[in-house]
Amino acid sequence: MRSIHAFFYAVLVWTTTVAGAAAGEATTALERFASYRQGEPLSHLTAARQTIFDGIGDEVVRARRENMLLTFIQSGAHVEAKAIAIEWLGILGSETS
Repeated sequence: MRSIHAFFYAVLVWTTTVAGAAAGEATTALERFASYRQGEPLSHLTAARQTIFDGIGDEVVRARRENMLLTFIQSGAHVEAKAIAIEWLGILGSETS
């Protein structure tokens, strides 16, 4: 019985750590993407898009990313970056967003 509890505890710790790291990566990617303007190299746009859409099959991850995009759209990011974020929100967002 102890080994089952230890296993589930290990899974919980690993999941929490991975989720926290993923959220940090998404935040960093959006921060870099915030100044994006059309015609600039696509590296920050591509990295942000990949990070935002990675793992959205999980409802919890999808909801977090939706909230991140909503916050991003209300931030001081460049208008062109916000327009792209709105398109992404249209793909992964819920009916309320």
